[in-house]
Amino acid sequence: MKIMHCAPRKTWGKKPNTLFALLCFMGGFFSAVPHGQAGETPGAVPAIATASAEIAAPSAENPAASAENTVPAAAMPEENAAPPPSRPLRAKDTALTGPAVRPPRAKYAPLAAKHTAAALAGVKDTVSGEKYAPLLELPGIDHPLTRRYIERYSQPGLRKWLASTLKAGEPYLAFIRGEIERRGLPPYLLYLPVIESGFAPGALSRSGASGLWQFMRNSIRPYMQINEWLDERRDFYKSTYAALSKLEYNYKEFGDWYLALAAYNSGAGAIASVIKQTGIRDYWELNEKNKLKKETAVYIPKLLAVYTIVHEPRRFGLDIDWTNEVYEWELVPVSRQVDIMLLAGYAGLPKDALHAANRELVFNITPPVKNNDTAYTLKVRKEYAAAVRSVLEQENLPLVHNYIHVIRQGDTLSALALRYGISVETLIAQNPGIKPTALQLGARLLIPAMRNGASPPAADAPPPTAAGNTDNGGAKLKIWRVVKGDTLYSIARQNGATVEALAAKNGMRINDTLSIGRILELP
Repeated sequence: MKIMHCAPRKTWGKKPNTLFALLCFMGGFFSAVPHGQAGETPGAVPAIATASAEIAAPSAENPAASAENTVPAAAMPEENAAPPPSRPLRAKDTALTGPAVRPPRAKYAPLAAKHTAAALAGVKDTVSGEKYAPLLELPGIDHPLTRRYIERYSQPGLRKWLASTLKAGEPYLAFIRGEIERRGLPPYLLYLPVIESGFAPGALSRSGASGLWQFMRNSIRPYMQINEWLDERRDFYKSTYAALSKLEYNYKEFGDWYLALAAYNSGAGAIASVIKQTGIRDYWELNEKNKLKKETAVYIPKLLAVYTIVHEPRRFGLDIDWTNEVYEWELVPVSRQVDIMLLAGYAGLPKDALHAANRELVFNITPPVKNNDTAYTLKVRKEYAAAVRSVLEQENLPLVHNYIHVIRQGDTLSALALRYGISVETLIAQNPGIKPTALQLGARLLIPAMRNGASPPAADAPPPTAAGNTDNGGAKLKIWRVVKGDTLYSIARQNGATVEALAAKNGMRINDTLSIGRILELP
């Protein structure tokens, strides 16, 4: 017999209602349960608690064993039927999960038992029937701002943008994921370049931030450098190391990954100031009190929205193929100055194979060698590395186009540098032993052809603004040096191209600001 347990109900006069108690007793007396059925015990967890931590690998009886895909009570088999809850079940409900237990503080909370690979085997989406992996239960996934961006990025136009952005990130995703896993960092950091740059290593923002991770010039030390030859913010290898190191540092400072990300976006000083002013150390609370910059207020919701959609692509209609080959990279040192377009041609590689991997090289030429040290380390796909090393070992093979300039009366290094579009330091580095204050008439200077590999400019001609370089197929790779008054529109019009094609070729947006002296590739 099953006895109903009824707490004494209190009337307005605060006295027990004896009639109510009697009814409870009589109700329990007549509610006998046939032998063999499972009777309820006071305080027992209902049979529908499939979202509890006790969930095991899915079985034939429970194929949807996942907190993200819990079958509603009405759809459960009859023998497990239970009254439907008054609101959707949540993982935090102690009636389902038991008392909350805080794990030890760590950089990144490990997967819960219900999210392990074993527990996910065979889990299927309730709509499409396709297998999918449920998300980690991250704070903020259900925040209104996050839901707003999930909805926005799920629209057809932005879904297409997201798919193309992830396609652009294919060469870098495996490397970034490996570095994140090696450091034990949160996995959603993998998609931060989607928000920052659209996975375009050559991206340049209106404020001057550049690269996959959008570093400003004043924030690169001690990880990267910028000089005449290099802008290492566009180096996917070094910039990834720098970005993750900076995020780790921010986490140590603030003890919270969302605050670390906010500091990455708006600056550690700005976040520290807000915390000092308010005494609040929670990103979402600071957000709701309008204490963050507008961009920072939507920064993490955007990231979580992308993370949500990418990890459940079929649920949100994202057309993305994760079966493509994984890019593996090798670092190949060079001991002399090399034009990577020539190197790719001699090695028989696709013309863009080295350029796309080494976007930090301003002129597609490695820096000059100093004191017989290694000039630079190139990033080369594993399948191309042997061919590249074979070419580099041929010491007599010229791997950079040069001008030969014969010194004449009136020549100075500064005038020659201006004429050929390089720096005095480069001239000196290319010609060891030269005396800048005493040039010898008739002496020959070796000048790297940063604009083209053809004939040098006329003696009285200004530095050309457009020129060509030769790729391995013999075609001309046209470039343009930006001068005062240039815009993307004017450059495109002068060269018979569209502004959209010109911007895309250089990893820019059509409304980006051009800096004088910048080199653009022409489509």
